[in-house]
Order: sequence, then C-alpha cells, then structure tokens
Amino acid sequence: MVTRARGRSKKRTLAGQSSLFPPMDSHFCIALDVETTGLRADTDRVLQLGVVLGDNNFSPLWEGAITIDPDVAVPENVVGIHGLSNQMVDGCVSFAVAGRWLAPLIQDKIVIGHNVGFDLSFLSYEYERVSEKLPRLAGMIDSLSMSRYILPRLRSHKLEWVCNELNIEITRSHDACYDALASLEIVRALAQIQPKYLERSLTVSQTMYDESDTHLMNLRQCNQGPESHFG
Repeated sequence: MVTRARGRSKKRTLAGQSSLFPPMDSHFCIALDVETTGLRADTDRVLQLGVVLGDNNFSPLWEGAITIDPDVAVPENVVGIHGLSNQMVDGCVSFAVAGRWLAPLIQDKIVIGHNVGFDLSFLSYEYERVSEKLPRLAGMIDSLSMSRYILPRLRSHKLEWVCNELNIEITRSHDACYDALASLEIVRALAQIQPKYLERSLTVSQTMYDESDTHLMNLRQCNQGPESHFG
C-alpha cells in the first residue's frame, strides 16, 4: 500500500500546450477520452474527443479537444453529466472529420486512458460507421487497471478519487481533454511508484495486435464498464 501525507504536498495542476494543429510525430504516447450519448458503444455515439500527446516520461506536450455532432439526440440525463447539450453539438464536425484528425495521432502509438477499452471500443464503432478502421496501435496503458493494481486499498478507482490520492488537481471533470490529461498524469505518477508495471502492461497489450483481424474484438472485450464515465 502506498501512503501519502495528506495536506503536506501541493497538488500538481494539469498543464500542457495547445495550438490549432497538433505537432505530428513528436510524441511517444497519446492519452484520450471520449464523452458520449450513453454507455453502449454499438448504439451510442461520441460527442467529444479529447487527446493529450505525451513524451516518453508521460509528460504532456500538447492537448486539444474536438466536439462532434452525433446526428442523434443527446439524452437529458447525459447532458447533466458532461454538459454537452443538443444545442452545443448541433452543427459541429461529423465523426468522419474527427476520425481523420485523430488517425495520424494514434497510428502506431501507445494509447492511454482511464478504462481505455471503453474509449477505444466507442472509437472502433465510430470508425466502422464511416467505413474506416481504427488505426493500428502500438499498445495500451489503462490507468484504471494500473491504479487498481498499485493502489488496491483505495475506496474507489474513479478518476477523481485516484487523482486526489496522487495529489493531481482536476479543474473540470467529465470534460474529454481534462480527463485525458488526468489519465496521463496518473500513469506518470504510478510509474514512479512501480516502474515494472508498465513493462508488463505494454507486453500484454502488444499481444492484442499480433492478429490484425481480431484486434477490434479484443479492444471491445477490454471495456471494464462505465466506472470512469458515468459512475
């Protein structure tokens, strides 16, 4: 168990650099998060996509978000969670456009997220709807699984709880860009506590891509449920 003195260390505020266009081929990994119309990747849609490019120390290099018109109504109960109403998404770009923006950023990169299988399963279905495939990844790091393994006695492993335990300050939750930043910072902090976890995790995730015809099925099976999204 990792113990930390409460109130003694200042929380690290999430920060990075944004610009209109992300720097290509300058990053080691990419953290991502999606906000959606619901919990079922096969029927619900992506409303917002947040990404953070990171270096090989899992420090943020660039972050950005894109809001997407899902072409379906956003349920009122979901609007109360992430604040993305029908009026806010109406007229935004389609996933066809967002997917083309995302593809070169995740191609052959390590992808990080809090319950990353949830996010990638949504993205894989969205790519299918526009007759495309989710780009091949170099591997995955799930900050939810990582926190459960390294911080087993934590009462909850929701994003906010893990950030609080690690003194990572989140200024806004259920915002795709901020949640992606938080997952990257969690991985960086936990890697300092137990570095060997990442070596094992990346070895396991790499095996998911040995057979390209089955990697989408494997991604969808990695979804651990809605803990980090609507819990």
